[in-house]
Amino acid sequence: MNAKHLSIAALVFLSCGPLTELERCHSGQVVASLSSVTLASDCGAQAKGAADFAAGACAEGTPCPSLCRQSSMQLSFVSTGPGVASVEIRAVRLFDSNRKLLQTLTAREPQHWSADQYLAWNQQVLGGETVKATYKLSAPTYYYGADARSSYQAYTVEVDVAIDGEVRTLQTQATREPEVAT
Repeated sequence: MNAKHLSIAALVFLSCGPLTELERCHSGQVVASLSSVTLASDCGAQAKGAADFAAGACAEGTPCPSLCRQSSMQLSFVSTGPGVASVEIRAVRLFDSNRKLLQTLTAREPQHWSADQYLAWNQQVLGGETVKATYKLSAPTYYYGADARSSYQAYTVEVDVAIDGEVRTLQTQATREPEVAT
């Protein structure tokens, strides 16, 4: 590796943000990456069953599954050292295609993938561990203009994540999920 490439690598390692989709951010001995963001509804705000009765969705006398799709984000944390690291989501920002801040979303209910399901997560990454995490997000509000289809544009999502207090910004592109069952 020549000196120019080494300098660029050192700058990326030290500054680490904002990063684009699937790029990684190092904080101490933990590498963080933002895998995906789903922009949809906030199903926790709906009464159970409120979205269950789309025309023909359920057979009479059987429980209906919810048709609500939860806004969420998926992240990965890889520890390359022996210690325990604490993770905290500080901010989730939604920008339009012109980089205008539209809204700050709220992240809640951290979970991690364990064997074959998501379980509650204490936001700790153990030494040598890889954590695949998900957070529910509040639903974005969209600004409808004369053309309602504009709400399905590409958005940029930035996430400020603190790893042992050191804040890093990760980003990815996302589009709004359709409001119909697909």
